[in-house]
Amino acid sequence: MKSFKKFIGILGPGLISAVSGLEITNIGIFTYVGSLYGFKILWVIVLASVIIALLQQLAVEVGVVMREGVIVKSKKLFGKILTLTVLSSLYIANVVTIAINIIGASFTINAIAGIPWFLTLISFPLLIFALALRKEYCYLERILTTLSFVLSAYIVLMVLHFIQNPFSLKDLVAGLIIPLEVSKSSYFVDVLAIFGAAAAPYALIFQTSSIIMKGLKIHEIPREFLDISVGLLFTSLASISIAIVAAAYAPQYISTIHDMILALKPLGFIAPTLFCIGILASSTLAIEAIILCNAYMFYEYSAETMNLKDIVASKLYYKTAIVTITTSVILAFIHVILRLKYGGTFTDLIKDSSIIISLTSWIPALFVVLLYWEVKPLASSFIKIVSALIVGSLIVVNVVGILGALGLG
Repeated sequence: MKSFKKFIGILGPGLISAVSGLEITNIGIFTYVGSLYGFKILWVIVLASVIIALLQQLAVEVGVVMREGVIVKSKKLFGKILTLTVLSSLYIANVVTIAINIIGASFTINAIAGIPWFLTLISFPLLIFALALRKEYCYLERILTTLSFVLSAYIVLMVLHFIQNPFSLKDLVAGLIIPLEVSKSSYFVDVLAIFGAAAAPYALIFQTSSIIMKGLKIHEIPREFLDISVGLLFTSLASISIAIVAAAYAPQYISTIHDMILALKPLGFIAPTLFCIGILASSTLAIEAIILCNAYMFYEYSAETMNLKDIVASKLYYKTAIVTITTSVILAFIHVILRLKYGGTFTDLIKDSSIIISLTSWIPALFVVLLYWEVKPLASSFIKIVSALIVGSLIVVNVVGILGALGLG
């Protein structure tokens, strides 16, 4: 019992940042690719999850060793201009992530309750803003994280599917290790969308800042890795299960929220309720974490590393929350209107956002690796090679994805 309580006590920012990354982009993209490619796309989801996991572990070590935030350290080592590039790319990815989560929440409520999406697109951000200004954010985190775990219904359905269809386990193994034979350039665009959905670049800042706030020592790194590992294990398993459940139960070509809910049809009448709770909780958790991340990195750029609790109480936090939410709402309206005008579905909205996130997320990933090399000069050549391969693979995925989008893949 004591061991279990100790294990629960370890879980914190790593679990929160991982669970907050399991929002509408993940559910939408993984449901889409699962319904379209079946088990043959699973290896890409695993690869993206592993890369994100390794980046978060590097971020932990950077935070422990340098005792300064990523933005502050970047300014000292690389100058203000390059650091501003990192900050700008993070802000773009963050705003796009908030916008698509607002859209996702709005379309989900519209599908289940019939409330017009544009009304929710206005009211939901107001609720988010009200929650962002509350001082008891740690309690809100726990509630939202707990509610987000209803998405584990996908894991249950995956297990149920394999119990009922044990022979499909060989397809699972093949899908995890054998790349799909590519025949269309659109496949590369979908791979790019998968990496964008898995990325959650704000988690790197959120994770590093929490490490600095807790003042962890070198010997405590394994304990923090456990926190991250549990969160990433859950989200990775959930991501794979979403694709598997979609391959088993969803329509082949999903385009709407209704199609995504159909993937949960074995749950019967409770499927829409669980889907709605999971989407709203995880979206709210992600948006709140991103607002905190934006405030933290803007404060670091203008001043020095500061405790997260003090940042929440500062005027900059209120200003950042207003600017971030306002920008995201405007972007969400423009995105939806353009898609409705020129053609497209809800799935296209998610793909658009995921691709933009992927195109911007490799920049902060590169700086985390460069900072790791700088603050840990005695790191093994193996770790340096692995970290270089991580960023290199992200760049290759983006380049190939762009070529695919242009029809040149």
